[in-house]
Amino acid sequence: MIVRLALVFFCCSICLKGVSQDQRFLILDKPGHVKRLRYYAGDELIFKLKGDRMKYKDVIEAVGDSTIKVRGADIPLRDIKSVIRYKQGGMLDQAIYILPRAGLLYFLADTFNPVFRGNDPDISRSGIVVGSSFIAGGLLLKLAKKRNYRINNFRRLRTLETF
Repeated sequence: MIVRLALVFFCCSICLKGVSQDQRFLILDKPGHVKRLRYYAGDELIFKLKGDRMKYKDVIEAVGDSTIKVRGADIPLRDIKSVIRYKQGGMLDQAIYILPRAGLLYFLADTFNPVFRGNDPDISRSGIVVGSSFIAGGLLLKLAKKRNYRINNFRRLRTLETF
């Protein structure tokens, strides 16, 4: 009886293995703390192609042996020049959003505050320095959020299969 159950279980698992499709996913191997960045079908990928200056931001429809499918077109992995990834973080996003607005608000408040005392608007050097430093800090953080991975010998795009 146990042998029959084991045989039935074995036959069913073979049949189900044939029915289920193995899913492939795209990985970006790189040096550093996080060794692999994984992209599955349905994930958004931002990339540049070799010989093209445009940046493409598309959803991966399918991953093949050496291609990805976006917008119904198969793109060979060897044609991808770089992959662009934006760091995720609530505090970083908030600082990028708030700092330029705070700099503008500080400059305007410093300039037009004398009006409420009955004087003419006055543009002071400290208002320009502090306001512009807030704005510059927000813009520098925005640049630090973007990471461009050029595909070369150290950073490779490959596909792996899940079982």
